[in-house]
Amino acid sequence: MKTSSRIVNAFAAMVALAVITQSASAVQIGLGAGLAGATNLDSAGARLNVEGQSTFLTAGTYRVDSFEYLASATPGNAMPFLAVSSGTDQYTVIWAGPNDPAHVAGVNTEAYTTQFFTLATGANVFAGINVDSNFLFFADPDGPSTTDHNNPANFALVAGSGINSFTNANLSRNYAFAVNVTQVIPEPATATLGLLAVGGLLLRRRRMA
Repeated sequence: MKTSSRIVNAFAAMVALAVITQSASAVQIGLGAGLAGATNLDSAGARLNVEGQSTFLTAGTYRVDSFEYLASATPGNAMPFLAVSSGTDQYTVIWAGPNDPAHVAGVNTEAYTTQFFTLATGANVFAGINVDSNFLFFADPDGPSTTDHNNPANFALVAGSGINSFTNANLSRNYAFAVNVTQVIPEPATATLGLLAVGGLLLRRRRMA
């Protein structure tokens, strides 16, 4: 009975540990507020931008930790979103964040605690942003990617929205913003198989004892 109890307790401890350690390191999607060479501003007007450099995320549920961007002193609103490709220069939104109406000049970071999205399968995820003025800094074409750029912005985006056209697809600019996410529930099959394998090993050792 003592051996069986030890096995049950050890397995329960592993399950608890797996739940606790499901959160991994934060992943940055987008080029970040510290983008080198980001010293230019758009002409006046509202913009929607989808950064051309994506980040691959495995299946699972993700918490959106923060949204960061480099702004000038020009007043304006910023709304981040994340999307996956649905075709050439076409996207489907998987998360749309709250609007940030009160930025200050320099690096702005908006932290979140209740923003989540789920990927049923692994996918390349793109960071996007809506702005209603020309305050977001960008770098010249020497950056790592291009940007799908649309005039005007679309602050009505929600998860499931399609973005199907751009006034300037593959524009040679790189905008200084990013969305930071953390996986909180890993791919169910991976987590379950790992626990079953260890549990089976414990039971096998008990039978052999």
